[in-house]
Amino acid sequence: DTIKIDSVKSVLIDSAKVSTATSDTVVVEMEETNLPNGQKITLEKDNLDGKMFAFLNDTTKNKSKVLVSRIPSFNTSNSSISPESSALFANIGSIMKAYPQSRLKITVNEYAENDSTRNQTSSNKKAFNIKRILLNSGIQSFRIDAVGSLKPGLSSDALKAKEVELLIMKK
Repeated sequence: DTIKIDSVKSVLIDSAKVSTATSDTVVVEMEETNLPNGQKITLEKDNLDGKMFAFLNDTTKNKSKVLVSRIPSFNTSNSSISPESSALFANIGSIMKAYPQSRLKITVNEYAENDSTRNQTSSNKKAFNIKRILLNSGIQSFRIDAVGSLKPGLSSDALKAKEVELLIMKK
């Protein structure tokens, strides 16, 4: 009887350790994909490039879709694009190259709290920085529209993560 109780206690203790253990591991689902032009790229399924590829591959009648970023795309000190986002937009350029009928409207939102002197110059500059990456990928400029937008409100980390909106259009 004593042995049975001890063995049950050890099982309970082991399962408690497993259930209370915390993990800092983030699982990112990456997928190597073949584009229609034969190029291979690695996409993160839940990121802008993965969602764009999925939409352009979709054969339903939807002709446009809006995607919103989920991570900050720009460095905090200036309007330069972060290295992670630079790679993401280079992937988007590769995807657009493989789908020559696709078009893209880039909107970069900035938030200003009660500042009547602020204008869209900074957000336009950020939008054109993204457009420049796509142009460097060999995309014609008439396929990309880049605009900045100034919205009222307090700029927070959550809003900065969602500052880039992409309107993807296909024929």
